[in-house]
Amino acid sequence: MVCYYSSWANYRPNEGKYTVQDIPVEQCTHIIYAFALLDSNTLTIKSGDPFFDTAMGHNNYGAFINLKSRNPQAKFLLGLGGWTDSHAKNKYSRLVSESDLRSAFVKHVVSFLVDHNFEGLDLDWEFPGYGDRTQDKQGFLLWVQELRAAFDPLGLLLTAAVSAEKGVIDRGYDVEGVSKALHQIHLMTYDRYNPSQTSNHAPLFQTPGSNPLFAYYLEKGAPAEKLILGVPLYGRSFTLAGSDRSVGAESSGPGSPGPLMQISGSLAYYEICRAEKEDGWTKVSAADGPHLTNGVEWVGYDDVETVTKKAQYVRERGLGGIMVWDIATDDFLGLCGKGVNPLISAAERTLCQATTTTDGPPDPVTTTSTTTTSTIPASQPASQTRAHTSRQPASQPAIPGLPTNKAIVGSQDEDGPSNQPSLRSVVAVKGGGRTVFTPTSHTNASSSSLCPSLCVFSSL
Repeated sequence: MVCYYSSWANYRPNEGKYTVQDIPVEQCTHIIYAFALLDSNTLTIKSGDPFFDTAMGHNNYGAFINLKSRNPQAKFLLGLGGWTDSHAKNKYSRLVSESDLRSAFVKHVVSFLVDHNFEGLDLDWEFPGYGDRTQDKQGFLLWVQELRAAFDPLGLLLTAAVSAEKGVIDRGYDVEGVSKALHQIHLMTYDRYNPSQTSNHAPLFQTPGSNPLFAYYLEKGAPAEKLILGVPLYGRSFTLAGSDRSVGAESSGPGSPGPLMQISGSLAYYEICRAEKEDGWTKVSAADGPHLTNGVEWVGYDDVETVTKKAQYVRERGLGGIMVWDIATDDFLGLCGKGVNPLISAAERTLCQATTTTDGPPDPVTTTSTTTTSTIPASQPASQTRAHTSRQPASQPAIPGLPTNKAIVGSQDEDGPSNQPSLRSVVAVKGGGRTVFTPTSHTNASSSSLCPSLCVFSSL
């Protein structure tokens, strides 16, 4: 379970305020601090909020790293980029275009990570090749290769958040080469929507009956065990243009901002689950996920059932795990009556349970609300218009005695040195009246992205 932490959530009002102490450390295998930025002048890494992040002020970096005492097996990484930073002055394109600039960045970022005790770097450049900058594809490949060469001797992890859109993949990523250089690939399988019509923004399949969105990466040479499926903990909202409230209805613009996250067109799950309980809102579920309507307001999102089905599919297809964006938007206070962090818990619980195998996509879900009972097939094709506007601040994975409901998770990254955390997906075998997940190699199995440390781990 890869958990992104949006540090700017600290500035949200009232019950939206989220601090490092709210991070569900025991439920995550990798926790990524979002975001550091790329300095436009020096083209080196810098804090996104120096007074808040560093020892010159609040030292949130230090508080974040200190969480390792609660889960020593978890890996604490620093994220670089995000949507806003990626589109400032073409600076990422400039960086990767020249060998000397890349070399200076690599040298500096190693020092930065070591100085602040981070265990790796997550690249969130959205996206190489944007605006038909064709040279970015080779530049990004060289950048990640050079970073990996510098990171390996120090045991640092290198991951990246990447687009799930075919056109963006073709323009920006040498998938086979990048896959070899990265320890994990975090698929941003969300923010796929057309603002002019309603839809759930995180469908698992491009169209009904089609291949899942991650299939193109497999076709291009990415190992399944390195692919981490992205799951959003927020919804995309619309203002209806007419009386049609169905999936695909015409929209006149983004929905109203929520009271806590305060972003037009985007609602945190903790805002959505409260609305589910309020008079006037109607919930309708579909194969792609449910939506809520109230007057002209329409929001599509992933609920506990949707997240559970996605986690089941990740296991069935042998992917490396699930990534959530972001932990600060789950119901972290448990105010909706479904427990604390119900979406993260649903993913973790499913990833850690015994494997089952089914054929085909998840079944449609029928949900009954006070006013509506509906079953809807998978929604219309959606187009990706932009990604992660919510990712920037507004101004800133047979042992005797093992319980039958536990899983042993092991893995091994063939591309990394022996001291790297293991990242291969589990292989399920039957034995001794229980399902045991056996590692493919006898190495440290504590860092699989499938199952966090509260599950049982063993190197067998």
